[in-house]
Amino acid sequence: MLELGRGAYQPARDDFWSALGGAGTDDGGAVANAAEIQKAPMAALGMFEVYAAVGLRPQALAWARGVQQAGVNLPAVTEAVGITLRRVGPLAVAKQWMQAAQQQGAYDLTLALELADVEQRLGTPQDSLATLEQTVRLNGELPNLMELEARALAGLGRRPEALARIHAAV
Repeated sequence: MLELGRGAYQPARDDFWSALGGAGTDDGGAVANAAEIQKAPMAALGMFEVYAAVGLRPQALAWARGVQQAGVNLPAVTEAVGITLRRVGPLAVAKQWMQAAQQQGAYDLTLALELADVEQRLGTPQDSLATLEQTVRLNGELPNLMELEARALAGLGRRPEALARIHAAV
């Protein structure tokens, strides 16, 4: 998620808008068209993240839809949108973005942990466990992954397996 100093969000938004071919310094609440987003997907991501960072959720979601409708298939963009949506919601939409990032080839530890958390919060511990098991297969048995796996197992009522994973983690 974009983090800037106080007073830096407006200039950043203006720069992103300009990079998207926007006239003037005010986007007027508009989302760039698909062709502009395709030419400058990182600027569109910047617009999304600026709005999310300052708490303007409707505008952030509008930019996420714009990126999606433009057909941007860059794992770095898709992953960043998903992870940011995990913080600003809605969780079901965040999950869709995270899964799309994985389908595009992004499968790093951070994305997997964020996705497992979203799945747990959505009340689908079986999905969360599957994500964590795949992550352990790809990254090895890291203690923090094993702890999260234990939590998912406990959430499914599989307490003996959960205890075994906790013992293995420590």
